Amino acid sequence: MARLDIPPGIEVARLKELRRKFENSRSESRVSVLFAAIRFCFSQEILVPEWAVQAFFDATNAWYSLRARSLDEAFGTSSETSKHLEQRKRRRLLFFQVWNHVRARKVRLESVDWKRLAEELGSSKTVLQDLYYKKRSLYMPESSPAFDKLIKPYKVEEALSRKIKRKKGKV
Repeated sequence: MARLDIPPGIEVARLKELRRKFENSRSESRVSVLFAAIRFCFSQEILVPEWAVQAFFDATNAWYSLRARSLDEAFGTSSETSKHLEQRKRRRLLFFQVWNHVRARKVRLESVDWKRLAEELGSSKTVLQDLYYKKRSLYMPESSPAFDKLIKPYKVEEALSRKIKRKKGKV
């Protein structure tokens, strides 16, 4: 996996964000956040933070010492039937189709025609809106500290503010 070329400050912000999510999540989500943090550290070639190391150690130690009958039990998660897994895959794919459509519209400063989009995707307007608004922060955290640091130089207000300050300095 290729390392992302992002500044250390953004790496730190992302790990703080993941820790907050980990501490405020229930078991299924905690495992996902824990693995996301470990994966992020591996891909960035940085040390895994102590909270993630400890959580991973606690779970695997429960399994190795036979206090947990399975890794699922040790991590506080459960195996899903293939029926539920297929449903989750379809919903995730649908979410990304909706998200891509909405982002493309926003870039062109156009509104989203939810009814038309629902017809195109073979779903209902309500299902698409619920999926988009409830899941977007999970998959695409637009208001996270890491995201805010990364996007700040590119925000229109920031760019205009810098341009105005430069002009005032020259006058």
